[in-house]
Amino acid sequence: MTFETGKEKFIHEEEELLKYVPDDKKEQAKQQYDMVFEELIKKCNKNEEFNKLVLQEHKSWKRCYKFMEKKARDIACGSSACAVHSDTLFSWIAEYYNLDDKEEIEKERKIELERAAKRKEQSDKAKKEPKKEEPKKAEPKVEKKGENHFKKKTKSTDDNIDGQMNLLQMFCG
Repeated sequence: MTFETGKEKFIHEEEELLKYVPDDKKEQAKQQYDMVFEELIKKCNKNEEFNKLVLQEHKSWKRCYKFMEKKARDIACGSSACAVHSDTLFSWIAEYYNLDDKEEIEKERKIELERAAKRKEQSDKAKKEPKKEEPKKAEPKVEKKGENHFKKKTKSTDDNIDGQMNLLQMFCG
């Protein structure tokens, strides 16, 4: 998506963020986001250079946020939370937008595109291959009421001896 101003981009990014916030927390989240984005919009309006940095296609608030999270973790020393002054926060934001990371982002995109292509190829291959039917298992014969495979045979054959169990008859017949 292309934007004319940093203000347009930040408004769009804030709206995108709010889509993922549960309805019962949306108002509070919007107030918090507004505090940050309003300052950034002011900076874009006052500073054309910053506005140009924000408008770079590969720059996004999502990446900026990840950058700030890493900075906070680095100073938190293993703690799960870290409070920073707004001056520190905005200096990290400026640092992110000044960071020349286009080449790194393009490499990440290329790798992700390759992974997506590989997943699609595997998915297409799986769709084309006929499903292998599992061999049907012989259903065990249910003995009918009163049927007894151990009863004496009354008629003798070459294969049967009177009084012996016929295993073939027992399992198959």
